[in-house]
Amino acid sequence: MPKERKRPPGAPWTVRELAEFLAVGRNRIYAGIEAGTIRAIKLGAHSVRVPDSEVSRLLEEGASDAPAGR
Repeated sequence: MPKERKRPPGAPWTVRELAEFLAVGRNRIYAGIEAGTIRAIKLGAHSVRVPDSEVSRLLEEGASDAPAGR
């Protein structure tokens, strides 16, 4: 079962938070970002955030498999 998110509603997600929430590895999230199946915001060379609206879209589409690029 996914962990509860302890961040304010609407705040962007870190890759680690999203991976834990979806119960997948961080590499799978990064692969989805690189493939364009997950929209993300790059905040510098080593910082990426996924908008809350994108997480909602993934959940609505039942896209727990989306990060794999399927």
